[in-house]
Amino acid sequence: MLSSDTGSSEDSDYVYRKKKYILLYLKHRKKRARRTFWLCQHIRERTLKEEYRLFYDLDDEKFNNYYRVSREQFQELLSFVEADILKQNTNYRKAIPPQEKLAVCLR
Repeated sequence: MLSSDTGSSEDSDYVYRKKKYILLYLKHRKKRARRTFWLCQHIRERTLKEEYRLFYDLDDEKFNNYYRVSREQFQELLSFVEADILKQNTNYRKAIPPQEKLAVCLR
């Protein structure tokens, strides 16, 4: 019976030491600093809005920089490919509009 008592004592001592090391580790580990970086307002809102909705919010200079084409060139490209990339809505999901597909492609 004496040997079983020492076994449980050793187990509890082991568990105590293990908990102690874990607590020490958690206390002394270095915390990562949050990275901060600057983003344009339209880039920050990109995840909140659809890609093509961003199309209307940008002024001409930012639009040219973002999509690498002017608005007129965008509309011209859209007129060329719209019929080929147009899909129908179904009962299960709405089709992605051709304008948004082209905007994502250009981006």
